[in-house]
Amino acid sequence: MNTENNYQETDLGNVSPNPRGAYSDTIEYEYLDLVEYQGGSYLCLAEIVGTAPEPGQTTTYWQVLTLPGSLTQEYIAMHDQVKNLSEQVAAEAEEVREAQENITLMEANVQTLQSQTAESAQAAETSKTQASGHASAAEQSSIKAKESEANASALVNGFDAHVTEKTEEAKENITQARQTAVGAITTQQTQSIQAVKDQTEEYIAGKQADALTAIKNKANEYATSVNQDIQAVNDAAATQASNIKTAGASQIEAVNNAGTTQVSNVEAAGQAQVVNVQTEGAAQVQNVQEAAAEIIADRDQIESNRQAILNTAIKRTASGKTILVSDSAKVPFLGLRQYGKTEQFTTTGAQLLPFVIPGNTGTMNGMRYVVLDDNKGMRITGTPNSEYTVIAIAVLSLSPGTYYVGKERSGANKVGLQINVTRSDGTMKYYSDTSFVIDGTETLIRAQIQTGNGTTMDTAIDQTIYPILSKDAPTEYEPYTGGIPSPNLDYPQELVSVGDKGSITTTITDGAEDTQTLIMQTPNGLRGIPVSSGGNYTDETGQQWIADYRDWGRGVDVQRVAKYTFDGSEAWDYQTDATSPFLYKTLNDAGSKNNALLCNYAIATGMWETTQVSYIGAFKRFMVNIEHFGLETAPSSASTFKNLVSEYNANGKPLIIQYVLETPIETPIPAEELAAYRTLHTNYPYTTIVNDEGCWMEMEYATGIEDCIDTKVQEGNIMTDSVTEKKYILGMKDGLLTVFEVIE
Repeated sequence: MNTENNYQETDLGNVSPNPRGAYSDTIEYEYLDLVEYQGGSYLCLAEIVGTAPEPGQTTTYWQVLTLPGSLTQEYIAMHDQVKNLSEQVAAEAEEVREAQENITLMEANVQTLQSQTAESAQAAETSKTQASGHASAAEQSSIKAKESEANASALVNGFDAHVTEKTEEAKENITQARQTAVGAITTQQTQSIQAVKDQTEEYIAGKQADALTAIKNKANEYATSVNQDIQAVNDAAATQASNIKTAGASQIEAVNNAGTTQVSNVEAAGQAQVVNVQTEGAAQVQNVQEAAAEIIADRDQIESNRQAILNTAIKRTASGKTILVSDSAKVPFLGLRQYGKTEQFTTTGAQLLPFVIPGNTGTMNGMRYVVLDDNKGMRITGTPNSEYTVIAIAVLSLSPGTYYVGKERSGANKVGLQINVTRSDGTMKYYSDTSFVIDGTETLIRAQIQTGNGTTMDTAIDQTIYPILSKDAPTEYEPYTGGIPSPNLDYPQELVSVGDKGSITTTITDGAEDTQTLIMQTPNGLRGIPVSSGGNYTDETGQQWIADYRDWGRGVDVQRVAKYTFDGSEAWDYQTDATSPFLYKTLNDAGSKNNALLCNYAIATGMWETTQVSYIGAFKRFMVNIEHFGLETAPSSASTFKNLVSEYNANGKPLIIQYVLETPIETPIPAEELAAYRTLHTNYPYTTIVNDEGCWMEMEYATGIEDCIDTKVQEGNIMTDSVTEKKYILGMKDGLLTVFEVIE
């Protein structure tokens, strides 16, 4: 206290908030000093130097007035009122200064001026009390806001756990069903193979036995005939001897002469019979040799015929990403084709949350979020530092209409999306898992990802959520692409083809022990474009595709789709008509099918008048709609577009299109890969074919022999006996392998 000229000067300090600008560690602050720090504002509660405010927190030395980031309506009003009070105090201080100058000149009025000073001090004290009341009211408003937020949060427990439980249960059921099927297939295969072996051996043995019996019967026939001839000679000789004895002496000479003649005749007849027997024996030996040769030929022919039936008798086809047949024979493939496919992720533009961008990440209040790629949601990790920890925040600009907030959190230690709306009357509303209306008079709309009611501060969180804010109708989660459909200039979408990784591995198995592997090298991938008609294959959903493919049976790779990467040096032509100006580039090798096109920076469906890019087959033109691409409607658009394309290319994200070729290009399959294919075989009776890229396959195969008799016989499936010219087919009847004669 200083005494001068008979009056006293009293330092009252700050009697209301005193703006001091940005906080500094070197400045000494006192009660009611007001500073700005890291986007928020703070009021000093006690004299301090070197202790900074804690962002968003009230501490021993600092009272938080406004949170870092966007100001709520209440905080803005409070700030304005504090500013007004500060101006009033400044005015009053000026009045005191003027009074002090008057005291120096007018000593007689010292007492009066002291009285006025006391009254001013009292007024300042009253202002101080009012300012403290406003600060307290602001704190109470913040507390009530948190309580209201907590009451508005809808919590649903256990959804993620339920999905996981049902998914695991379904996987287990599928595994058990497959194991059961494999066991049944293996048992049936073993039984069928053994039955075919037994029946084939029985058939051949029967043929051999029948032939040997026929030979023995024929030999016995000839042996009996020879014995009968010899017996006839012996009987004739005995008769002649008896006649000689009964003849008279007079007949002895005649008898002797006759006997000599008969003996000569008998000897000649015997010799003739011996020659006949020898000749017939040689013939029989030849017959036996020929019969044996026929048996061997029959056996070889049976085996040859069996193989012919297995390989060519019945040809069937099957197709799919996974092929499972139950009637195949264990013979080489009759044909196999594998087709390409190009897919592109797209969005509808329904998502209105600007922080739900794939790859986007951030950290706030001890928590971290990262938006997962491939439309897989937002992962939240970390330990919250308060019951209502904010993890991500954004101020939104929404046009009038009805909006929908997705349901994204459940239970304690869960996080989710909340929309905070400040109305024109200063009231605030909080929306989660519901709809709300924007009428255009709102002063602030804010989206927040935050923890819910009852969240424990010391419990770690690791959760994936799917926040969605959409207009007009609820929708499924998708990434943010500027509020418009993608692909677009700001949010391109990659073209992904099967085989882009460089190879496709195909596995052939019988479901048990026999497993074969075939690797196809695909340095350029196998591309495919979806079309409404004219495709070279149709997938399981009914979608047709014009696609590259490998034809293993023919030994060629067939390219149907071309890829063009722009670098900005390309020449573009400009043209306009009554509807819209456009740029175009002629693709000389392209086909005539309209809109058979894919593009990574634009939606390539529909006609050029209404879409960003398109293709006119009659003129072979790749069209760029200037209006829909956001370019100026003047000939200079060509240079502007070229500069844009050049910039994309320099940033490693060039403009790429895929289109259908007018003339397919065929190249031979590498020799080592083709040789590997030719060693493969189907199995009996079950064959499963699957590849690791999910590409579409078509196969041709020979069916098992037990199915031959049940299948319509075609001319090329019939065997013809070269001797009898009769026609046969081999099949099963009553469980036995049987040769069936074809009756025409």
